[in-house]
Amino acid sequence: MITRILLHIIILCSLSFYNVTFLGTLARYFNLLGVVLIIFLIFLFIIYGESGQFKKHFTWPIILILIGVLLSTGFCYIFYNQSIFYTFWEQKEMFLYLGYFMVHLMKPNPKEIERIIGVYAIVFIVFYFVQYMIYPVEIFNVDMWQNRGTIRIALPGITFLIIGYFLFFQTFLQTNKFLHFLRCFLILLIAVLLGGRQLISVLVLMTIIILILSKRIKNRFLIYLLVIIGLIPLYFIFYNIFHELIKATFVNVNRGSEDIRLKALRYFLLDSFPNTISYLTGNGAPSETSNYGRGISTIAGKYRFFLSDIGIIGNYYLYGMFFLVGVLLIFFRITLLKISSNHKYLQYFFASLFIMLPMGGGFAYGELIFPLILFLYLIDVSNYQIKESLRIKSTS
Repeated sequence: MITRILLHIIILCSLSFYNVTFLGTLARYFNLLGVVLIIFLIFLFIIYGESGQFKKHFTWPIILILIGVLLSTGFCYIFYNQSIFYTFWEQKEMFLYLGYFMVHLMKPNPKEIERIIGVYAIVFIVFYFVQYMIYPVEIFNVDMWQNRGTIRIALPGITFLIIGYFLFFQTFLQTNKFLHFLRCFLILLIAVLLGGRQLISVLVLMTIIILILSKRIKNRFLIYLLVIIGLIPLYFIFYNIFHELIKATFVNVNRGSEDIRLKALRYFLLDSFPNTISYLTGNGAPSETSNYGRGISTIAGKYRFFLSDIGIIGNYYLYGMFFLVGVLLIFFRITLLKISSNHKYLQYFFASLFIMLPMGGGFAYGELIFPLILFLYLIDVSNYQIKESLRIKSTS
């Protein structure tokens, strides 16, 4: 019970309690509170916790990521004379990666984590639709704008929504219960309302792949029929949004100009590193209190070049080569590890995350970091269970 409560508190801190408007500026402190709680719990479990843990397969990737964060903090001061305190403040959510070691010391039940995934996916669905329907009244202090025929709302917690989709879809294939299909359908609706071509494409692509690879479909015709029935009204209900998405795509092509993201990629990767060593250490997260931070803001305002638009390269610009190697090593190890069929949804999630790496960049945001930590723990546990099952069979 206590473990569950602590996990919920840290998750809500990583999401800044969804930036509910009445919290005001207080929301910016919750990431730090989550980090402090994680560090406190690590020391507490080391002193008073039980011995014995599942094998940690992602220790070195996490360490490399944290080395990148620390190096970028120091060299940001050297390169740009930005205060170490301000850089730490801008990068505070990166220390949520320490949660990987905390969760292994905690040893929560995998089923409990899956329930948490489901809960936060449903919470996101409810919050998003409520905010969408009452717009322009704002109950969340997040970016909202009308674009591509919809109202786009940057609500924290989308990581749980995406992993929830794969969990619900896998459960639907195993049970054929309509409730799980309905949840998947609502998540697809939100993907359309968000107006992101990449997210829609990845979810549809992975859905098709899952259907093709699935070996547990009992009534394949029924599954395909339900998917078709779900996609047809999805298109007609949101025809205007799809029309705007297609229109935006053709406008970019007809302009004959280079995509703005490619321009941003060239600028940040080739024109803005102060020296050679910064390609190794990264530049650190910019603060509005420094000339470095104001320069980044000026570039964003003048040319619409945003680090968040260039995905993992934007993360690399901030945190350097150690961070990049750590992230790529996570994906490499996931492909090598065997996990049970009940946890295949985790592989589907990481496959979608890998596809979105060029434009995603979520590895530097608290709302992805702690959920990611929970998923890595589930993979470690699943791999342990597979090995134990094989060991028991070999000795029997």
